[in-house]
Amino acid sequence: MRSIDKEEVIRISRSRAILETELCKRMYFVFDSSPIITQLRDLVALAIEQICALGLANTGSSELLWNNAIKIAGNNLAIWPKYAGTTSMLTVKNLIKVFNKSDQWTASDCGDLMRLFGGIIEDETLQTRGLVGKAVEDFRKEQRVGPGFGGDQRSRRGGGYAPNLPHIEAAHNAALEFKRAKGFSGFSKITLNDNSTVKKIDSTFGLAEGCDISGTTADALFFFRHVNAFIDGLPEMIPDELLPVIQLLPMATMASQGHHTILECGLTLTLNNIIDYRIGFYTTLMPTGSTNGTLQGIFNAAEMDMRNQHILCFWENGELQGIHYDTPEELNLLKAASLTNETFRSQFVSLPLKPSKTQLFAVPSLSNLPN
Repeated sequence: MRSIDKEEVIRISRSRAILETELCKRMYFVFDSSPIITQLRDLVALAIEQICALGLANTGSSELLWNNAIKIAGNNLAIWPKYAGTTSMLTVKNLIKVFNKSDQWTASDCGDLMRLFGGIIEDETLQTRGLVGKAVEDFRKEQRVGPGFGGDQRSRRGGGYAPNLPHIEAAHNAALEFKRAKGFSGFSKITLNDNSTVKKIDSTFGLAEGCDISGTTADALFFFRHVNAFIDGLPEMIPDELLPVIQLLPMATMASQGHHTILECGLTLTLNNIIDYRIGFYTTLMPTGSTNGTLQGIFNAAEMDMRNQHILCFWENGELQGIHYDTPEELNLLKAASLTNETFRSQFVSLPLKPSKTQLFAVPSLSNLPN
């Protein structure tokens, strides 16, 4: 254990953000390669085929409702110019064009189509007209577990990024600098408000400021659970032992492209009992009881990487400072303290955005750490 100053806090935060972005880029290429990409394409295609069939079965005013729902849910998705040759005519007929090229879909395309499916399911007009079952939408909402998705604790605003904490700003910028591909990133459009619980955790651990706890990850969990149950017994069904690994897809696609961070996806996955993520201990990203040698190797390498420096940050006399932990005993204590479950998350709700050292180590999960 040693004390570190503002400059070193910023350096470590930036370096870890690069490491986490690279980790997720490596994850992405696993999901974008066989055998996983084939499983993803098959499962997503079944869901999109269902939407297309329902849309085609309706004419007149009902057809307009379906097209409007698709336009709202699918706005700005890269699938339209890529597969339908349009950015404005977001309709059932053009969705069929996208569907007809399912053998070309990337992991990112599959993620976009899952977002589209979830957005259509939650369309209130379709629900009111009985064109989409409300029970399905209720099941989607159930994946957003706990008060962490409440407005008082999941708090962000649009209009661009307006930073006010230098270390998580540096990490934020590094994540964008090293993202997987050019193009849109949610990071550049969103600022976390000062009452955001995730922002307080980011600041404490020196993590990139992103877009808050991931609702898109929750919606992806709904997608996998709903569609997989719907096709129970069919060849396209993902076996129970493989499903938890497949459910890491949102982290691979979004945290590699500046839409969410590992923490933001990890919180949702942990709250839904898919993983037991402990901040900076990347081997805990592997779902309990699941195996995937390639992903396990990626997680092992990231956890052992020299850039994975464990710090806790606070303010003294208005200056950003931190403590760096590096001995095996200290790291074991920190690992035990950083399980991102609801108990952990709730302990940061009332923490000031710029806590003193005394205030920080009064957080129950952190109180046993040397300081």
